[in-house]
Amino acid sequence: MKKIAKIVLILLMLATCIFAVTACDKNQNTKITLSISNENMPQTVFVKGNELDLSAGKLTVSGKEQTEIALNGEGVAVTGYDKNTVGAQTLTVTYQGASMTFDVKVVERIVAGDKFTKEYVTGEQFDTLAGKLVITKDNGESFDIATSDTKLTFSGFDSQTAGVKNVNVTYKDDQVEYVGVVPVTVYEIDRINFNRMHMKTDYKSHDTELDLSSGHFVVTAKGGSIQNKYIYLDDSMVKTDLDTSLVSESNPSAEQIITISFGGREFQHKITITLTDVTRIQNAAKSLAVLDWSGNDGCKVTDEQGKLAVSAYEMYM
Repeated sequence: MKKIAKIVLILLMLATCIFAVTACDKNQNTKITLSISNENMPQTVFVKGNELDLSAGKLTVSGKEQTEIALNGEGVAVTGYDKNTVGAQTLTVTYQGASMTFDVKVVERIVAGDKFTKEYVTGEQFDTLAGKLVITKDNGESFDIATSDTKLTFSGFDSQTAGVKNVNVTYKDDQVEYVGVVPVTVYEIDRINFNRMHMKTDYKSHDTELDLSSGHFVVTAKGGSIQNKYIYLDDSMVKTDLDTSLVSESNPSAEQIITISFGGREFQHKITITLTDVTRIQNAAKSLAVLDWSGNDGCKVTDEQGKLAVSAYEMYM
């Protein structure tokens, strides 16, 4: 009987071992799958040069049971991220032999937005009046800002020669500063026409500056998409100042040639300056301003000065 009991005990122990090994094998053969729900998705947009930040993400591990673990937690490996390469990137997540992929995007800090001027011709000024820029924050969120916004400053634009030009852009407010580079292209001029049809040609001697606001160039570039683009005159193009000293009582009307330069070419615009009573009154006032009224005997006025004063009064009235 003792021998039989001993045999039974050995058989029970063997059965227990076999069950344990079988159970262990079943646990080891249980496959797990990985996934990331929309609610647990980490940041997926990163500014070029920034490190990968998965702190907001959670990984769903599904097997016999389903659990959630931090995407940057222990035992989780994430590969495939290159902070210096702009564009879409596919990252691979590995955990306990299982793997999955998800996509992220690396972007420049500041990029051209809607209607931002990306093409110029030689000699053209940088356009800060039209279009928008898109700025991406460190958390991946972006916002649009008009190029005319005072929080923006621009530097580095040079249209004297053709080629790709990098424009340095700085955004600064009370809390943060963002710096980026936006490329634009400058093309050589193929055709240019100076339209002076509606430009002012008649000036008065009391005018203080030229009014060339209606004048513009119509240009077509060698390459790119610039076709018959209107470029209006600005002060940088005008090489001649209004010279009202050309007229006097002996020469009450005079012509002046205004030189305008753009794109390495010069154009001329002829104007006429006419002496006016306003200038005559101003000149009389300057002459009479030298009189000394400080004495107790009054001011001594010559006959010529008296006639000048009367003449100015009559012109004024």
